[in-house]
Amino acid sequence: MKVVLSILKEIPVKFNMLFKKNKLIRMEKALRKALLDDGEMDLQLYKYELEKDVLKIKQGIIDDKEDFAIAVTQNKNSVAMLLITKKGELFINEKAREKLKSMWIKTYAFNINYFFPSMLDAYSKGFYWINGIKLV
Repeated sequence: MKVVLSILKEIPVKFNMLFKKNKLIRMEKALRKALLDDGEMDLQLYKYELEKDVLKIKQGIIDDKEDFAIAVTQNKNSVAMLLITKKGELFINEKAREKLKSMWIKTYAFNINYFFPSMLDAYSKGFYWINGIKLV
């Protein structure tokens, strides 16, 4: 009887771990499609998740003396992106991706791949991902 109870206790834990792993895989696929494969981005998701924080992000760029900031969020299979320059220019979704590609001409894919783990970590904790960048 103890063996059966032990196995039954492990099933929800293993299912939960598998569910989280599958969720992260789906998140990464959505990010890859939007950021690396030039997939569509979701304006409504931008408005819901990122638009309200534009002023805070601008202030963060000033406070930290950064050249620009990137924020990326995702929900299910949708992705939204915001890029703000130190001059206060806003680029949303596909325009943000194109602006970033023009700034990181040779390193865009490498840099985005580098940031994927921290993006997934933020999403798994219920936050959107944001990063301030200084150009050298």
